[in-house]
Amino acid sequence: MKNKVLFIAYEMPPRWGPHALRIAYFCKYLHEYGWDVGAIGCAPWDGYEDYTLAEKIPFDVCVVRIPQEKTGLLSSAIWTWRAVREGLRLIRKDRPDILLTSAPQYISHMAGFIISLLTKIPWVADYGDPFTHHAAYRRNRLNQSLVYTLEKAWLKQASRIILVTKEAKEHYDNVFPMKQGKCEWIPLGYDPEDHKYFRSDKIDSKFRIAFAGSLHQVMSEGPKEFFKGVVSACRQSEKFRNETVIDIISRENAELLMQEVVPKELHGIFKFHGHLSKMSDLFGFLSSASCFVAWGFRGGLQLPSKIYIYFGLKKPILGIMCDSIDPMRDILEDNRRGLVVNNSETEIALGLMQLFEIHQSGQARMRFNLRDIEEFTWPKLTQSLDAVLKETVSKADNDGD
Repeated sequence: MKNKVLFIAYEMPPRWGPHALRIAYFCKYLHEYGWDVGAIGCAPWDGYEDYTLAEKIPFDVCVVRIPQEKTGLLSSAIWTWRAVREGLRLIRKDRPDILLTSAPQYISHMAGFIISLLTKIPWVADYGDPFTHHAAYRRNRLNQSLVYTLEKAWLKQASRIILVTKEAKEHYDNVFPMKQGKCEWIPLGYDPEDHKYFRSDKIDSKFRIAFAGSLHQVMSEGPKEFFKGVVSACRQSEKFRNETVIDIISRENAELLMQEVVPKELHGIFKFHGHLSKMSDLFGFLSSASCFVAWGFRGGLQLPSKIYIYFGLKKPILGIMCDSIDPMRDILEDNRRGLVVNNSETEIALGLMQLFEIHQSGQARMRFNLRDIEEFTWPKLTQSLDAVLKETVSKADNDGD
């Protein structure tokens, strides 16, 4: 007899976003590990859907998609209430063994918290990022205290907590009053099967640096130093200038930001491609790059999910740290996947020049470990999740005897 899990995840595909990848692959591989998965998510908004990603979810996984027409506190409260109501209906119908929620968005955890309180079903909360201490959130003291109190209630009710970085796990163990052993570490990852989307041809012979995502100035402290670093590298080396192309795939108007910093004669180095809504198109485009660039997070608890996507693409990474405790340094250096620099014009220029020279000499595979790393593949990560869910169900059964 299969174990049953009710999976509440706001960003359930076909919604598109960094965390939607984690959700899709958990659905796919939990099903392969023998779980009967029922799911609740948010209906996609126009421009935020990817039906190729939704195809990762097995056809017999029933997903209820609840619309949220607007953003804001009231709209989120209404979505949560509807998710709770739908969750209770599915519990009466399917009698799942366990409840799994995944965030962001954190209203997934709110729905899980309420359902678990009402039904006493064991609940596992999967955190994509911290809630109270998220690097991007700027709250006043009162709001931060309220958020902490809410999260403390979640953590008290949840049977297990899953964090995506070792640093976040240690933080939750130390900051929140919980039973020892309640927190688990299951990082982000990539799927080796996605190589089918990769391009086998080269766009051209240029040294191509690629970035995909948000060039915001909240979490990364701003990308202007990167643009300055490119200018500096071009002035130091005419060969770098003539043979380099920088592809930026971003929903935001990154071109305007570039124009503030880069002189007109160098604008041609940059190619802006807008947002690629299909995962298959994005992976195919990125696979033609020579290397990738990624900004980290402040606060020492978070990593960008694209780091692991870049692992799967098997090209070197230039990691730009936001502060001295950015965990991106360890993940890249321990796995020999690229170079790590501080967010300064001088260091970024030096890192770009090093990667350019390594590329020109054909030494990338000698200098870096560009093979698969099994511990960061979704089959292996879901095996860890499978173990957490089964242990939690077993403990709940024993406690109920």
